[in-house]
Amino acid sequence: GVVVLDRGEVRTGIVVFSVDGREPAEFVRGIKDAGVNVSFSPASYAIRDFAGQGLTGGIRVSPHVFTDDTDLDDLPF
Repeated sequence: GVVVLDRGEVRTGIVVFSVDGREPAEFVRGIKDAGVNVSFSPASYAIRDFAGQGLTGGIRVSPHVFTDDTDLDDLPF
């Protein structure tokens, strides 16, 4: 149920994703409460991509900077 929302040809260390059946802003709050460094990217941050997909936003994580493998293992999905 995890969908990577990045559609660019060049990939970076920032990953934006959604989780089926979960509201991104609520999901981010829960992850932050668990101590994992993520942020919410509202639809206004990616108008062309998110609006075309009917998304309210996405969950943004930078696994190379502030998030390590143990943090990724702790993500609740």
